[in-house]
Amino acid sequence: MSERQRLKQIFTSIYSKVRSIQNNNYFDKAVEREASKTYIGASDNFFFQQLCDVIFQSGVRGAVWLKYEPEIRKEFVNYNVRKVARYTKKDIERMLHNAKMFKNRRKIEACVFNAKQIVKISKEYNGFSHFLECHEIGDLIEKLKGNFKFLGYTNAYAWLRYVGVGCLKPDVNVVRVLFRLGLINNDKRTPETYKQIQEIGKAMSETNGVKMAVIDYTLYMFGAGEKQFVKYAVCGKVPKCNECPVKEYCITKE
Repeated sequence: MSERQRLKQIFTSIYSKVRSIQNNNYFDKAVEREASKTYIGASDNFFFQQLCDVIFQSGVRGAVWLKYEPEIRKEFVNYNVRKVARYTKKDIERMLHNAKMFKNRRKIEACVFNAKQIVKISKEYNGFSHFLECHEIGDLIEKLKGNFKFLGYTNAYAWLRYVGVGCLKPDVNVVRVLFRLGLINNDKRTPETYKQIQEIGKAMSETNGVKMAVIDYTLYMFGAGEKQFVKYAVCGKVPKCNECPVKEYCITKE
């Protein structure tokens, strides 16, 4: 079996398994959304909103972020990047004294700083979407890390993934699945691992004829198994090896 055939079999098997354990057709609907997602021609406000979402969700449970999101949206004027770019220290202190606001100074300051950066880059490239179009994924990651705050490798990939750029977010669940299948050398979060993840994601995308966003979402659900969306995680921390359709490839199977 060739490498392309192996990647095709692995993805189609995982995809079919996740579909079979989804709740209320959630997975099918999400895949449809992911397949249609694009950043081409998107407004600068869209990119700012997605960046704020990534930053405020970093290190917290999704439910916590959802609790504060309405107030974050209000404080950032419905994610109007040009208005937020004009914020001063006084505005930051006001937000920190808002009882309904997510009180994390580093995250708030990072979002205000990043708004200024988006406006600056947008002016230089005649739109932030054009900036994304002008660079390859590896180059983009380094530029984002160098120009924005609160963006390490994971968050930078996450931001690009959520706005529709073709990449995989190196989420712990995705990393676990790829490592157990022997598709990446280790499960450590290193630049080399991140590079391998993107190479595998791209190859899997091309082999199966689907967007990398769909590859990413499928692998995530296979490993994370969020109960409101699927019945269980197949390749979770404690794997259900008897339920795994690709256990023949697993390097850690019991």
